[in-house]
Amino acid sequence: MKLQDISLTLPHKPSATLRISALFPGTSSPDFADSPDIAALPPSSTLLVFLNGLILPRSSWSEAISRFLRIRNKQRRRSSTSSNSSSSSSSSNTRSKARTTGTVSEKNNGNGNASMSAAVGESENGRHVPEIPNILTYDRFGQGASSPDPSDPDPAVDDTPYGHTPEDVVDDFHQLLLLVSRQFLSRRDLKELDVVIVANSIGCPLSRLYNARYYPDVRVVGYLFLDSMMANSDFVSVFPDPDAPGFDPGKDLKEGG
Repeated sequence: MKLQDISLTLPHKPSATLRISALFPGTSSPDFADSPDIAALPPSSTLLVFLNGLILPRSSWSEAISRFLRIRNKQRRRSSTSSNSSSSSSSSNTRSKARTTGTVSEKNNGNGNASMSAAVGESENGRHVPEIPNILTYDRFGQGASSPDPSDPDPAVDDTPYGHTPEDVVDDFHQLLLLVSRQFLSRRDLKELDVVIVANSIGCPLSRLYNARYYPDVRVVGYLFLDSMMANSDFVSVFPDPDAPGFDPGKDLKEGG
């Protein structure tokens, strides 16, 4: 089981493509036609998103995601084995009781058909099989395998080194999540998904900005910040200014700084 690499075009920037890596359990999209093991999984209402830092592309998450999937698959196999063992034991006890009393207790499933739900029902045995969530990571415009941002000015023409803003980035992110939810997950809007964001470096303040900008249109239920950049800081107030008249490397910089 592995993520699929796909190119997507956002509606508001049709001249550029974003490169994503994703796993969407239960999807019928032809983009996942070569991954029948993914299509066979039960759909999930959780969307786990990995946000890049400033430099490293989406491939930097590959090992972490692969390890997560290996652990989750091991948990699923263990739960299934335990559940099957409990079901067999329950079934044996039921047959033994039937032979002793001459009766079998059955439950009606609402369609007029009796079922031995106590023997096979997951909730009856108190067993929970961990799900495989929807997983998404992508290269932002101008990063990795994605196209440059078409809204950025041309430095040769506009005489500026600056391009898109953090607000532009989170707007693109929102459009991407909307596209993914509708095209691959059969969801009308993001309120139908539980979004969990794992972010690194500049991805951390970007994810915070995203929630502040789009709540309550999206339901972010959890964050994991890795090597987070400090928000609400100009950095000049944090680090000494080497151009300041009183700057003394011996006093103002720690050893190894």
